[in-house]
Amino acid sequence: MKPLLLIFLLMQAEETIPRADKKLYFNAARECERAAGLVKSSPSKAVEILTTLLENKEIEKRECILRIEMLPGTIQDFSFFPYQVRGRAWERLANKAGDDPGAVPLLEKARKDFKESVERGQPKSRASLQRVEKILAARTQPKPDKPPEPEFSEDAFSLRWDTLVGEKKFAQALQQVMEEGTGLSEKRREFYRAKTELECHQFVSKAVRTFQENLEKLENLEAIRLMKDFVFERRFALPTGKELIKTPPTYPWSLSVRETLRKFLEGREVLDDFFRLAIEALALDREARNLRFQSMEHFAGTIVATEIRACGAAASEAPLVERKELRKRVETFRKKWEAFESALEKAVRKRGTPVNRYEPPRLDATFPVDWKGAAGLSSDLHASAREEDPDLSLKNIADQLALLRKKPNNWSIESRRSLLRFQIAVEVIRGTLSGKNSAKIIQEQLSRGIELKRLGGSFDGKEFGPKVQRVFDTLGKP
Repeated sequence: MKPLLLIFLLMQAEETIPRADKKLYFNAARECERAAGLVKSSPSKAVEILTTLLENKEIEKRECILRIEMLPGTIQDFSFFPYQVRGRAWERLANKAGDDPGAVPLLEKARKDFKESVERGQPKSRASLQRVEKILAARTQPKPDKPPEPEFSEDAFSLRWDTLVGEKKFAQALQQVMEEGTGLSEKRREFYRAKTELECHQFVSKAVRTFQENLEKLENLEAIRLMKDFVFERRFALPTGKELIKTPPTYPWSLSVRETLRKFLEGREVLDDFFRLAIEALALDREARNLRFQSMEHFAGTIVATEIRACGAAASEAPLVERKELRKRVETFRKKWEAFESALEKAVRKRGTPVNRYEPPRLDATFPVDWKGAAGLSSDLHASAREEDPDLSLKNIADQLALLRKKPNNWSIESRRSLLRFQIAVEVIRGTLSGKNSAKIIQEQLSRGIELKRLGGSFDGKEFGPKVQRVFDTLGKP
């Protein structure tokens, strides 16, 4: 046995119980043990069990180690501290009551039981007694008198309110009016409330006007793309945050425009946003000269026109597969604009007044056309060999090709390749018929060979004969 435990046990009071009283005290010890196990889970039941034990006058030995003679010459020890255990149960009930005033009587009962336990020789209860006494002292200590409420001063109230409004802390200023303005008359309190909202509304309205003025100065979207971040933030600044309590209808629209411009600056898609903002702007100003609407329509039209022009420009050098995709893209933008026109028509009809507009963007692009004369020209070229004057026939074909290439026709890249191949083949045949050597013929066709390479054309000339193919082979070398 450990020394400390031995010392503790030696300090406990011991009572020897003869076999004649074995049943009474054995049952009492077991009930006390059962109650101890219920202190945490069911302290009320523990109190009930222990109170029944302590009311039994036959049980005189208490707060001690019971040494019960179980058999002749056989002693068994049992802990029997009903006051201590009941004190713990009372304390547990008090803790459950929390700040309820009913906790104090429970603590008083706990103190009484712990004190009884100490007086009967149980030193372990002393710490519990001191703890409960400390808690009771704190709970029963009279609360200090509440200092008198300071006299309300509108001058001091107004000074604090002015400071908050000056710092644009409108939500805090309104909170002050509602919470600290109880000393004001109802009329004066309403004045401060309305004035707070008005100050916020005017502050935001001024920022929105500046935002709109800078928006109207934008001639095109390219000006946004070229802006530095700090310039953008300065020109299109708008107040935000939880301190705003009253804003004009143009404020959320302006915030949305700012976000859209920021997206454009970052290279993201914004066309649908501009369409939406243009329609929303109609409700903000019923005049025909609605600059908000016109700005958004202009930006949307610029994007559509730019995209369609870009598709047309790319198509001039694009192969057939890519041209098909470019046509689809043009069609997509055309349909987007038509959908906008339809939505705009409904919105204008609903608002009841017309709106001034910019010239709509051109919705078609000039795409290359295919030359359809390759088969006929090939037939004419082969037939020239049977003519009385083959050179004259070839010259006519050469003139026809030159004319086709000079015409302002927007030929597709495949057509330009084909026309150039025919030109090279005809000139090679004509040179051969005139007696020129291969070196001379190749020298004369170098520029056309270079252009055919640039266009990505084929140097397959088998259909024109082996002599022509040899020239194509030489021109096609890297």
